[in-house]
Amino acid sequence: MKLPNPRHRRELDKLLAAHCDESLGESGKERLAALLESDIEARRYYLHYLDLHLELNRRVKHEGLIVLPRPAQRVPSPWQSWPVRAVAAILIAGIGVALWFHSRLPESSSSITRDSTWPAPDATAIAYIARADHVSWNRSVSPPKVSDLLSAGEVELNAGTLRIDFFSGAALTVRAPAHFRLDGVDSVYVKNGQLAVDVSGHESHFKVQTPSAVIVDVGTAFAVNVLDHHTEIHVIDGEVAASLLGEQGTTLRECSLTEGESLDINSKTGEIRELVAADTAFIEPISAAPIPLPITPQYVAAVKALSPLGYWRFEQFDRKQVRNEMSEKHGARLTGRLDLEGDEQNRVVVFTAASEQRGILIEDGFRCIHENGEYSIELWMNPANHDWSGLAALIRADEFVRPPLNPTAPGRKSGFLPPAPRIMALECMPDRESKCRLVHEPRAIRFFHRWPAEDFRHGATHVFSRGQYFPGRWHHIVAVREPERLCLYHNGKLQSRVNVAPNQDGDTYQLMLGRYARASSDRKAFSGPFSGRLDEVALYDHALSESDIQEHYRLVVER
Repeated sequence: MKLPNPRHRRELDKLLAAHCDESLGESGKERLAALLESDIEARRYYLHYLDLHLELNRRVKHEGLIVLPRPAQRVPSPWQSWPVRAVAAILIAGIGVALWFHSRLPESSSSITRDSTWPAPDATAIAYIARADHVSWNRSVSPPKVSDLLSAGEVELNAGTLRIDFFSGAALTVRAPAHFRLDGVDSVYVKNGQLAVDVSGHESHFKVQTPSAVIVDVGTAFAVNVLDHHTEIHVIDGEVAASLLGEQGTTLRECSLTEGESLDINSKTGEIRELVAADTAFIEPISAAPIPLPITPQYVAAVKALSPLGYWRFEQFDRKQVRNEMSEKHGARLTGRLDLEGDEQNRVVVFTAASEQRGILIEDGFRCIHENGEYSIELWMNPANHDWSGLAALIRADEFVRPPLNPTAPGRKSGFLPPAPRIMALECMPDRESKCRLVHEPRAIRFFHRWPAEDFRHGATHVFSRGQYFPGRWHHIVAVREPERLCLYHNGKLQSRVNVAPNQDGDTYQLMLGRYARASSDRKAFSGPFSGRLDEVALYDHALSESDIQEHYRLVVER
């Protein structure tokens, strides 16, 4: 594409950016119209700009990602109606990056930061909206809805209370008015406002930075008020480390607080003084809003028509038991803190991050489920974070505690006991490969089949999803073992299919949900905990067809 006159190009870029910021006055609109009228290359450039915007906007709507403005960029916002009607669309943040890269422009004085690639929307999400109470925020961003994904960027909260759950597991509650920036899955910058952080489901230290201070959690919950040169901190539970920042942006003075303690960091005077929490208004973390799964009677009937051995819907708990919809046998026993969420239309089981010893086990095992070399597991899951965790596993019922492989081997902890033999497992993988030593795309779903079940070193064949899973959203996951293939489906689509040697056995296997496996050293303990929501689990002794899987998914999403 031939570019406009360089002088016009720079001016055009500034005018378009000003219009996107809703700061373009009448004279600016007239000048923009004049440039478009006088320069045919400016018009072509402008149309190309819009074409690219419309494609990116379509992708963003499809993925449900809210791309927040970034302070280092010229921040686009919704186009308003004006004489050129074709501009009635929402320009997402960073459009200039893609435009300049696509056009291969030389270095210019534009304030838009350029990059070598335009990341797909699903690659930029770091958090999701867990609750939005009467919220009004950035004029340039779509109104927030529960389960909307968020990129890094700035938020101006004008009204209401917002809860944002990071993919790391940390939860941020903010009350308006507030101006803050999401910097990553474990950090936020707050210019002003009231917020509370709950890090009970977070593995590493979460950081809150203000113009005058940095607060890092060493516990589970704290609140912060930021106004002018004051940063007020109150520890709700656990401990935090706080720093007063000097002129270089590094720690000048530091202190720590424990549960119930409060202090004020004053950047103007350089003082850190204790506060009486009762004299200062701090907010508390709010709970997440329910995320319903719209299961219909047609869906339930379709699952039952395929004759699963077990179908667990979690509509009610009866003395820590959930009944099997298909027979009186194979009831699911609940261990630890598990909650129900929903209404009479449908309920789901919730695995809370704060409860470590929890899981679901169908103790009266399924005899000869692998006798013909086929099985399928189907479920709906809504994870709370991007952690390595277990969704389902078939564990051989007769061996829970195994002798050590080699307790004195280098790098092996003394007394280590391997997990009980599993013939299969379905898992959420972490956001990076280093956590598990396996090669896979970040945030993939893994299905593995191992035979013999006790061959921990060489027996497993793995299948990974091609796309990633998102916390805060429902995902339909189906693992299928055919006589000579393993198939993994995600949201009705076949993700991968691999060949596997024919094998079968007549052993009895128990089904475990919400855990990677039983911990071998303690029959009552579990390992690899899942955090989030689970529902509609079905176990079959035959391979589901692709058409059946697609129909089940359609019955929910096309309701």
